[in-house]
Amino acid sequence: IQITGERWLISRNMWDGIGRSAIIVYGASGCIISDNIIRNVGNGTPNLYSAIGLEAFGGNNTRRNIIHGNRIMSASANKHRYGISEASSTENFNVFHGNIITDFGTNSIRTLGASSVSLDNLVI
Repeated sequence: IQITGERWLISRNMWDGIGRSAIIVYGASGCIISDNIIRNVGNGTPNLYSAIGLEAFGGNNTRRNIIHGNRIMSASANKHRYGISEASSTENFNVFHGNIITDFGTNSIRTLGASSVSLDNLVI
């Protein structure tokens, strides 16, 4: 799913077997992405796509979003690059909290915004 704009709620969904990212937040602010199960995504090209990606779009930065309580995993040989990833330092003031992330290619969470926060995530 790809979202733009403001104040989206993406909650209690399941994605499995997607070759690219499950959720991409493009230039959106004030969104909550919570309690989703994301499994075997980003496996079309190994170590290229994040399960949840935050990116600027159309001159709008992705800011003040909450990514909470998601379960991100992969049972396939081809892994997602990051569980959650900010594309650049302009993605800022985001909170990544209470997620469970396993089986990634590069790292569990990539925060590039100076004021983005990652806390109480379980990485296995």
